[in-house]
Amino acid sequence: MLCNLGKSMMVPTIILRLLHTTASSKLGRYLCSLLTSSKVQYFQNQRRAMLSLTFTPTNPSMHYALVMEEPCDFHIVESLRVLDRWETNIAMRQGLVDNSQKGNQSQVRNELFDGRRPNFKSMPDWQLPLHGKLEFDFVGGPRPPPGVEPMRDNCFYEFYKQVQHVTRGGCDSWQQLQALRTVAPYIYLSSSQLRELLGALSDREARIQLFHVMYYRLVDIWNVKVPRARFSGNDFTVLMDRLGPTKFFPFIQPEQAFLELDFSVHDQKLAVTILVNLFQKEVALLAEPRYIREDGTEDELVTGVPRAWARYSDCPKAGNFRAKYCVSPEKRNLKTRVDYLTTIGRWKIPALESEDVDWWSVLSDVNLDMIRFIEVLDERYLGDLSQAYADIDGDGTGKGGISLNEFEDYGERLEDARFRKNCRERFRAIFRNLDATQTGNISREEWTFLDSVKRELDRQMQELCSFILWNFGGLEKAFRKWDVDHDGVLSQEEWTQGLQEAGFFGAGDELFSILDVANGGTITREEFSRISVGSGHKRRSMRRAAVF
Repeated sequence: MLCNLGKSMMVPTIILRLLHTTASSKLGRYLCSLLTSSKVQYFQNQRRAMLSLTFTPTNPSMHYALVMEEPCDFHIVESLRVLDRWETNIAMRQGLVDNSQKGNQSQVRNELFDGRRPNFKSMPDWQLPLHGKLEFDFVGGPRPPPGVEPMRDNCFYEFYKQVQHVTRGGCDSWQQLQALRTVAPYIYLSSSQLRELLGALSDREARIQLFHVMYYRLVDIWNVKVPRARFSGNDFTVLMDRLGPTKFFPFIQPEQAFLELDFSVHDQKLAVTILVNLFQKEVALLAEPRYIREDGTEDELVTGVPRAWARYSDCPKAGNFRAKYCVSPEKRNLKTRVDYLTTIGRWKIPALESEDVDWWSVLSDVNLDMIRFIEVLDERYLGDLSQAYADIDGDGTGKGGISLNEFEDYGERLEDARFRKNCRERFRAIFRNLDATQTGNISREEWTFLDSVKRELDRQMQELCSFILWNFGGLEKAFRKWDVDHDGVLSQEEWTQGLQEAGFFGAGDELFSILDVANGGTITREEFSRISVGSGHKRRSMRRAAVF
């Protein structure tokens, strides 16, 4: 009725200002939006009101950038304030651990108003301005109930193919993100499915936001390291900042995680206490620890990380701490890890055994020489890394553990082009990484870390192969496209630029290192042909003609 009273040029404005007030949910808002007099006006309104149209309190977790002059955006802020106040009151009544950024049980973090930190303790207590740009991260909402099933594989792959096809139809990553955000409240995913879905988006920021949106839709949060492994170290830092170090803490699989935390921020100080408690209970190792005091001076922690930091009240009030968590598999305390996940992370999960976890590794947490070493072993032992362990161990049984001398001697016997220079030095560095608790021996359990890295390497190579076939139709076409100077080889720069322009999501530097078998700093056509679906020994033995 109001639209009929206004002039035709006023109709879009009237609709936009009143759209969020319609009482008949999404259908009513959709019908109201059709009252515009032209398609141009309709799409303009849809673009400006899209976030409001797709907003749902059942999955509000995401990064928000809202213009307060826009009625629909203002309505979202008001809705989130109500939701945050409600969740805060419930947490306080139930006595839940405060995992918020400011120590106020709020689900809102990283608030910025017109590019500056606003001066308030919590957003529900802030009198909202009528103009300006407000940005923040909302990290809350219901977790999946225990035992809920993810999308069936056949349904997911159909769904995934549709997401891929719209890219060819002209949709960009942000349009894909909007569509996926709309359906997110109605689906649950496994960690492996989320990993694949992330690969369908070519834009880095859109992928980070999709992970944020889908984080509380994962049915196997204990395997979240699987999709997290595709992100680079810098992207992981962004995710940690947006989701928060207590909500995104690697509770179940902290191995090799490198954390940098600020004692002056509530949830980061809490994350330090979690890390130190876990370190003490598992008799683990906090490698490369560093503590920078508030005045900028460094405490070298000569006697190790203080045990008192396991208590929140005994932690410093300011300063920065960073360390890498290392522990051998036989010392994992899964019960403690699950307890932290449920009490601090507030996840509800079924009974969990070690066999239920896909123990995974992140390539950005591993040095390149270890990746080259795995590839060499994979080729020589046809994927059986346990046989390699028995061969390296001096007594031939594989029971006594591998000493540093045995490991260095084996490196020299390899006579592989990838380790011609500074062989003993580089193998010493690999040994230190494998000897998780610095006992001077690599146990069989510690050796299994290589298997988890190998699984990630194989999966990244499969993803790269699928990506090239989907986007280029074959390896030869991709090689010609990326070989900018037409010299018959791909330099590191050409490789990186080609992957970035094509929108590949993965560990480009590590994959380059694997393919550069001759260690010449370039990838030849023959080396490029090793990209295939399969493990290293299959890549080596496949026939080049079949690929090209």
